[in-house]
Amino acid sequence: MDRIPVYVRAGAVVPCWTQAPPSTDGYHPTEVELHLYVPHEDGTRSSLLQEDDGLTLAARDGARYRTSVTVTRAGRTVTVRADVDGDGYPEFRRTAFHLVVHGAAVDAVDLDGTRVPVRDGVAVLPNTGEPFTVRFAV
Repeated sequence: MDRIPVYVRAGAVVPCWTQAPPSTDGYHPTEVELHLYVPHEDGTRSSLLQEDDGLTLAARDGARYRTSVTVTRAGRTVTVRADVDGDGYPEFRRTAFHLVVHGAAVDAVDLDGTRVPVRDGVAVLPNTGEPFTVRFAV
C-alpha cells in the first residue's frame, strides 16, 4: 500500500512540510504547504498554524508566528484570509506558502490583487509572516 487515507473536513487548511526531514531538531523550512480542502457549501471555517522555535516556551511571550486561516465560500467564490500575530523568532526561515487546493480545479488565484498561476496543483505564495488574502472561483 503506497497511500494512507486521510479524512479531512471540507474547509480545513492543513499545514505540511514540503518534505520530511531526517529530524525536526533545528529544522526550520523555507516553504510550508497549506493543503486547502474546498468546502462544498457556503459558510466559514477556520484553521490555525503556529510556527515557533520548537524548543523553548518563548512563544508564550510572542516569539512566534501564529497564522489564523479563515476559509469562506460564497457561491462559486472561495476566500482564504490569513491573519498573523506574534513577533517572530530568530530561527524563522519561511519565504513562501505553497497553496495546494483539493476538491476543485483551479488555474490561478488572486493574492492580494495579484494573479498567481497554479502549476501542478500548487500556487506559490511569497510570504515571510505577513497577513494575506487569496480568492479564486470554483
